[in-house]
Amino acid sequence: MVTDYVPTRRMPKLNQFCVWSLRTFTVLTLLGCYQFNTNDVGLTELVKRVWEA
Repeated sequence: MVTDYVPTRRMPKLNQFCVWSLRTFTVLTLLGCYQFNTNDVGLTELVKRVWEA
């Protein structure tokens, strides 16, 4: 969705920046989820605790 608003034809450099930003944030999110699952209670337990709160 981010890259839909920055067309390659009109703004090629900004489009590439948006694509790489999206990839970077995706990798950081996955690393955060992995860290949370391995060093904390995990995503499933977190959802259980939030649901019961």
